[in-house]
Amino acid sequence: MELACGNINYLPGIEVINMAKEEAENGDEEAKKMGAMIIPGGFLLGFGIGLLTGNIAAWMFIGLGAGFMSWAAVSFIRK
Repeated sequence: MELACGNINYLPGIEVINMAKEEAENGDEEAKKMGAMIIPGGFLLGFGIGLLTGNIAAWMFIGLGAGFMSWAAVSFIRK
């Protein structure tokens, strides 16, 4: 998936989510701390895309929702 700023995998929120998934699969103790960073990461990712597109509020809600869904997926993988 390409955006104006390049590959979406290099955006900070996606990187935090990927790190959390890896650590959850490894059963690391750090995964619990990383889970607390996913939702703010999604929020900041939405804010960044909102700045690019000019519609900050809608993208912040989308980013917050994506962060919450990722946190739910990581906590499900961890169990």
